[in-house]
Amino acid sequence: MAEKDYPAGHSTDSSWYAIDECGHVAACFTSESGALPENAVEIGSYEEEEGSIAFWNGECHVVETISSEHVGLLAKTFSGAHRDPKYGVEGLFYILTGLPGELRPFLLRKEGRPTADPIIRMAGKHAIAVDFGLGAPALAFYEKVHALGLCVACTSAYHLSGSRVGKKGDPVFSYGHPSANGAAWPYFLQYAPQRVKTLEGLSISKEERKALRKGIVIPGCFRDKIFWQPADDFECTFYSDDTKPISVDTEDFKGILRSPFGYW
Repeated sequence: MAEKDYPAGHSTDSSWYAIDECGHVAACFTSESGALPENAVEIGSYEEEEGSIAFWNGECHVVETISSEHVGLLAKTFSGAHRDPKYGVEGLFYILTGLPGELRPFLLRKEGRPTADPIIRMAGKHAIAVDFGLGAPALAFYEKVHALGLCVACTSAYHLSGSRVGKKGDPVFSYGHPSANGAAWPYFLQYAPQRVKTLEGLSISKEERKALRKGIVIPGCFRDKIFWQPADDFECTFYSDDTKPISVDTEDFKGILRSPFGYW
């Protein structure tokens, strides 16, 4: 592992990896103020003679690859949370109760479609949709699904993204941190892949697997941790010396979860 120099607080976004007791891998993103475990494997922090190795391979298309079970968990957790479309700068992500005939033309197809169109896929008993459009068409779609009573919850699309690692771009769990105000909130499990591989099944080298095993191993399984505060399990660095981590089972966190500009 490369020697790391941690300042008193990290002021720029950091990307790092953890594994769970089930052998799954998660990509984690601090945003500006998420807790950063001191022994975490960061992107590019593992070195061989050839130079820095980045486990990161790119982003997944959430609609295509997200687990139906995870969509159900998101629906249960955020039911009734609706983001005003004027804040959907990069589009909106929707969880819908069903898919009436008038929306079926937007079902995900293998062939390409204009990015201005919403994209919809059935996910268990829910339908999920991403609308990357802006302006009047996006507002019309927002108003339609709400007028029909279809929307369980909707949020800004960029809060939900998947991650790929290795030569084959294997999808892995993804945690994000929504805060950029100096508060170390818990991380939010934005994405769980439909087809999960353990560490041994990922298209990474033996040296990379060894590096991940030496990094952060969290108790339990990522599937069961929709919110996670790394500072509860590990020594961490923070945005500033004054930052206090907020644990999941606290009144402060419950208040954040209910706020319209928190996690959803």
